[in-house]
Amino acid sequence: MKRSMNMNRRGRFVPAVCAVILAGAAEAADHQTPKSAGLTIEASAPPQGFSSWNELMAAQVPLNEAADALSALIEGQRMSGYAGIVLDVPGRKVTLYWKAGQKLPVEVSNLLGQLNARPGVQTAVADAAYSNEELEAETKRLFQQASVQGLAPGMQLLKVAPLPGWAGLQVKVSGSAEEASRLQLFRQSSVRLSFEQGKPAALLSRMDDWAPFYGGARIRIGSSPSANSCSSGFAVGNIFGKALLTAAHCPLGNGTPIYTGVGNYMGESEGYYKPLDTARIDAMSAGSIYDGGVGTGEFLKGVVGYSQNYIGNWVCTSGSFSGARCNILVTNVNIYWQDITTYTYGPMVEAEEQSQENAAGPGDSGGPVFSLATTEGDVIAKGTISGGDSYDNPATCTGDTSRTGCSYRIMYPDIKRLLDQHSMWIETE
Repeated sequence: MKRSMNMNRRGRFVPAVCAVILAGAAEAADHQTPKSAGLTIEASAPPQGFSSWNELMAAQVPLNEAADALSALIEGQRMSGYAGIVLDVPGRKVTLYWKAGQKLPVEVSNLLGQLNARPGVQTAVADAAYSNEELEAETKRLFQQASVQGLAPGMQLLKVAPLPGWAGLQVKVSGSAEEASRLQLFRQSSVRLSFEQGKPAALLSRMDDWAPFYGGARIRIGSSPSANSCSSGFAVGNIFGKALLTAAHCPLGNGTPIYTGVGNYMGESEGYYKPLDTARIDAMSAGSIYDGGVGTGEFLKGVVGYSQNYIGNWVCTSGSFSGARCNILVTNVNIYWQDITTYTYGPMVEAEEQSQENAAGPGDSGGPVFSLATTEGDVIAKGTISGGDSYDNPATCTGDTSRTGCSYRIMYPDIKRLLDQHSMWIETE
């Protein structure tokens, strides 16, 4: 397996509900699983202008590469004024949002010109009311002060996310939105706030895998058939060895024994980090993920690298209970949210299945979030499934249909943050 740094080089919010999913009888999948070149189970039609999802994903690749180049320059030099980047895949456009009134650095202007000359890429600049730095600082202040002084009786701060165009912050509370807007905590805000009422999201918690282990397989937190189950994520590595990513809320700490879906020992959990809901399984791994259904129509796809998430990205998920799900659009980045225990997760990505069908559900936690590469049968890592909003955005479960609690809205940590946190690289095919 070779090292891959990135693609430029080649309700309540429910954490995917590990706590309530038990390992069940499912068809065993082995390493003779065939490799698939396309999306064979996705029924939803791609956006207008594309004849297939493969065509759309191919159009997305140069846009992501352009966005990654901008991010590397801006974040590497810690330039003030940066708000964010939005992709319009059907329009083949990358729009950079910069705080109004702050001059765009000449290095950024020059890079935009260079990127605009690339085939399949148009660039644009738009004004934002606030920088990402300002909004993130205010988000952290709100959660910190809410945890210390509380809100109104019975009210919980559920989520804070940037408004479209970085025009302020969207605040989601469990009580009256009107009442929240009158609270001193929010009246003191330095940025524009918009309020909505909702319920807490939740953490979302294929069957018989063996070493080297692949992403998208079922894992048990214990060898018993009744043990709680989640999903494995992408294979990662460094000079000390290899591992598999998963969600932190599955093992709930370091040193937890992890087993396959049929009870074979894999390794222990390590690298537990709750804010990003991430952990590693210390096990031999390989740079492929399971695709297709659950126990039927299963395929393998090779991992060829990773790319950051931007608003407007189209992604897929492959949890071990729901199977492969696509038609999912990234709607926000750098969001922070709380589950019913009032623990704050973030920053994370938020995405929605555009037909309001299942994006992920219980038992899918830790599974891969990916987009398709331009090479047939390959994928680009984007993150690992963490939570879903099954109360406010419910969906009928797919794959294992004995479950409830699936959602068309999901949250997941960005793959670049995960790799930085674990000091590891993506293992590729």
